[in-house]
This record gives sequence, structure tokens and C-alpha cells, in this order.
Amino acid sequence: MLLEQAEQRLSAWQSVPKRPPAAGWLRTIREALGMSAPQLAQRLGISRQGVADLERREREGAVTLESLTKAAAALDCDVVYAVVPRSRLESRIEAQARARALDEVRRVTHTMRLENQEASSGETARLIHRRTVDLLSRNPRKLWEVKPTVHADSVGTHPSTGKDHGSAPR
Repeated sequence: MLLEQAEQRLSAWQSVPKRPPAAGWLRTIREALGMSAPQLAQRLGISRQGVADLERREREGAVTLESLTKAAAALDCDVVYAVVPRSRLESRIEAQARARALDEVRRVTHTMRLENQEASSGETARLIHRRTVDLLSRNPRKLWEVKPTVHADSVGTHPSTGKDHGSAPR
């Protein structure tokens, strides 16, 4: 239920531009309002150079949320902060489960190969699928405990459908 609620709240953010304007939001909005840097400096109670430094730090990604919020308020704006997943959270959980399953099965098949008891590629794929489904049925927190040594997109079946899904973004 928490996953569904998070996905629902995040859906509105998917269409929001992920990059600020080249000049940064502060300068872009300040100039769109027809406000000079000295005028913004006066509103913020800082020097003209302070505004230039603030706008530069924003462009460089080094501005603090506190400074950005104060400057935004001086421009009669709000700062809206979000961490937006690059893909659906459910897809990310499935990819992590698949990566864990792939890692576990590859370790076992490596040992079997050393003992000359290697499983067929079809059997290996079935083991990976079953282990992925098993991992997805458990507490998702355990999926993140150990980083897999392989990526889920290196073998291509979807854990719940068994259909080829191609490469997933990392």
C-alpha cells in the first residue's frame, strides 16, 4: 500500500523538467520579473556580489536549500523539493530482486560447473525466475542488504510474467 501511495504521489513529478534553465531558476525568474540583481540583493539584505554568488552556486548545484528558499521567497516563489525516481518504484524493486536472484544462482551454478554438474541455460533461467519471485514475496528491505555483483538487465525475463523485457535502464 505504501508503494502504491508513493507511486501515485510521484506520478505528477514525472513530467516536470529534470534540469533547471541554464542560467538557473533564481536568475531566470528574477530577470523575467524585470528585477535587477541589486534590487534582489536589497530584498535579501545582502550585497549585489552576494546575489551573483548565490546565482552561481545554484547553477553549480552547490546552493543550500535554506539559501534557495530565502531567495525564492524574496521573488515571491516557493521552492519545491522532490526526489523523483527514474523509473517506477515497483520496477526498481523487481530489478533488485532479479539482480539478487541472478547473483545467487550464478554463484551456485559456478560451483556446480566446477563439480562438472552444470545446469542447462533453460534450467538456470527457471531457477533465476523462481528465486526472483521468491525474493519479491518477502520483505523488500532484505533486497537492499547486499549489493549484487551482476545487473538484472543482463538476462532478460520479467520476474512476474516470464516474458522477455529487454534491457532495463540502470
